[in-house]
Amino acid sequence: MMKQLVLAKLGFRPRLTPGQVLWPLAGIVVTSAAVGATFALLFAPKPGKELRHDIAEGASAGARRVGQATSRAREAVRSATDRVTHRSDHETIAPEVRIDVTESASTAV
Repeated sequence: MMKQLVLAKLGFRPRLTPGQVLWPLAGIVVTSAAVGATFALLFAPKPGKELRHDIAEGASAGARRVGQATSRAREAVRSATDRVTHRSDHETIAPEVRIDVTESASTAV
């Protein structure tokens, strides 16, 4: 601690790690991109009604993709649960574990 104080008084600064340099830079790049995209939309040569329609279509498409991904994830959980339940019926597993798996599966889906 004393060494750092002495070096700071002499005008020396500690070296920055790559993470200390890259994360703020990444934040600046992302923020700049968002601001640029916002201004591009605001000053686009399209009329407001058409622009709002395009934005609504993009939002609907995004919501559809999220819904599809959710359905696929739900089906994967169901499939895995069925496999575990089927396996637990045919193998010797403690009844408490079988009940926990079945209850967890019914609440997850």
